[in-house]
Amino acid sequence: SFEVQVCYMSRCEPEDSPGPQPLRPECREFLEPLRADVNELLEEFVVTRDVALDARWRLSRGDLVYCSQQRSGEVCGILCRPGWRQEGWLPMGILAPAGDYQFYVRLFRRDPTDTLGLAHSRTTDGCLIVQGVRPDGLVDQWNRGCATTFPRDIIRKGDRILAVGETRGSAIDLRTALAAGLTVRMHMQRLATDELASVPTSY
Repeated sequence: SFEVQVCYMSRCEPEDSPGPQPLRPECREFLEPLRADVNELLEEFVVTRDVALDARWRLSRGDLVYCSQQRSGEVCGILCRPGWRQEGWLPMGILAPAGDYQFYVRLFRRDPTDTLGLAHSRTTDGCLIVQGVRPDGLVDQWNRGCATTFPRDIIRKGDRILAVGETRGSAIDLRTALAAGLTVRMHMQRLATDELASVPTSY
């Protein structure tokens, strides 16, 4: 048996919105679990074939599932599609570890005092590792947009910041670059699931 929780959001903010608007109830139902998800260290898996587990659990090959708990032959998985979040127990046999994934993030400060809302730590190889995303910062706004368009680009705990603009190779310089300027462009990396155990030490 599969316990399933489904949340759906078509769009929470109008196209011409000048900034974040008060969330409608259905948006809060979708976004509050999302905000919790991104602050957990979840493993990313790919669905390997089309499968219907029951009337509500229908997965397609290539779907992304984020997993936290495991039990005999199953994982507690969160299926993310644009505007769609579904959670329940899935058999491990239909999942494969996701590979290395890199993406770019562009954030815009309207005012120099606008905060990213991003907690991070340094690594021994000159990167920054995301440790958490705070509500209502610029990164949280980015995640809200990605939730209805391209969920894989949501910034999550454990993601690595490889570069900020042209700055790379020094965690201290990356931190300085994150705090500077009205436009912040980040080169992000999500390590392959089977490489997570080899993540360099953070401090």
